[in-house]
Amino acid sequence: NHIFPSEIVSSNMNIGIYYLEHRENGKALPYITKGDTIAARIQSTLLIFQAQMIKGRYLEETGKQDEAIALLTQALPVAKQLDKELYSNTLKYMALAQKGKGNTALALQYYEQYAQQTDSLSKEKLTTNFADQETRYETNQKEQRIVSLDKENRLNILELQNASRTRLFLILG
Repeated sequence: NHIFPSEIVSSNMNIGIYYLEHRENGKALPYITKGDTIAARIQSTLLIFQAQMIKGRYLEETGKQDEAIALLTQALPVAKQLDKELYSNTLKYMALAQKGKGNTALALQYYEQYAQQTDSLSKEKLTTNFADQETRYETNQKEQRIVSLDKENRLNILELQNASRTRLFLILG
């Protein structure tokens, strides 16, 4: 029963990625194949893209460069539209597949695009991180200022109460 096919495809692909990252390609293949089969059956563009990208990575790592290049070529335009990091990773595996096939010029071209994308991602992350740090710093400064003003207000209230008591004692005296 495939009530949630996208979750099944994604979970199979993520298990496949886990095995690929741990250099256990034989264990990755059944999960990648199952995810690819379900994605093809339900005809979801996003899931088919995910399957193409991961299967292309698997094929590149197992030495089937022509098949890997075909799948990664199909995955590149979708990756570019979806996410810069996915696009960057797809470029990296395309460069490796081209290198494995012996197309050093194309491999270099894809690798340069990969390097540009990675630099762009790093700059964006640094900018975001810097902005977050600046926001935290400003928030902290404002909180400290609020605490300081609160203490100052309490002190002023106590001084007014003291002055009121002193005036009362002077009147009574």
